[in-house]
Amino acid sequence: ITSGFLNDNYTGSTENGERGRYIGADDFLTFSLFVKSKSDNLGIAQYYQVVTSRKFHYRYDLITTNITYEKSINDFIFIPSIELLYKSSLGGEYIQNLIHDFKDLPLLVEDYTSSELGAGFGGTGYIDLGISRAIMSIYLPTSIKPASGLLCGELYLKNNFIGLNLVGGYKQYFSKVDEYSDFVRSGFLFGGQTMLNIMGHFTINAGAFFFPVKNIENDPSYYNKNHDYSPQFWVSLGLNGMDFRILDIVNI
Repeated sequence: ITSGFLNDNYTGSTENGERGRYIGADDFLTFSLFVKSKSDNLGIAQYYQVVTSRKFHYRYDLITTNITYEKSINDFIFIPSIELLYKSSLGGEYIQNLIHDFKDLPLLVEDYTSSELGAGFGGTGYIDLGISRAIMSIYLPTSIKPASGLLCGELYLKNNFIGLNLVGGYKQYFSKVDEYSDFVRSGFLFGGQTMLNIMGHFTINAGAFFFPVKNIENDPSYYNKNHDYSPQFWVSLGLNGMDFRILDIVNI
């Protein structure tokens, strides 16, 4: 099991925003809290994500519950998944503005969109090549998110104490959905993660992931800059969670 916090920009001090030293735009997936667990072939994940748009002036909070089951056929692994999505006003504005207030950043107040319930179905297949994997996945939601496909390669190096995970590939969106397709576009993505194993049981994962976006701007109080890519940074703490990789943690 691993649990952590994921954010879309870094403001190392209260003055970073004024000096324009944001990394990424404070739009779209503003932050995310997640809990993921694996036991044998079964995986369960819970995400709480805050979605904001300074450009289009709306926000919503998104809760996603995802269940996967891993099936091995020689060196080929197939993982079907099913998930339930719910978007509404779920306290994200309050949490975000607590963080902004702590960092002396301007508060962000936008109207919430209407509530919506949806489901998603998909599958991921990969060929295990030892320290590397070739991965292909398809995602077919009923609403809230657009349908998409992913093709990528992954490198995974580890010993008993530390691990390194790198991933790169291409994501294609096959449909458009209101209040989500405003942000995302098809294109290349890449990321890296380090994993520490402490005393054989406790783990720390830290990484960054860059994915293609559109129509995303930085805080207009500082810079009006369009961003072709948005980063997601995360740190998670886990119990026996050494093998949680980038595509296990990131949910875009």
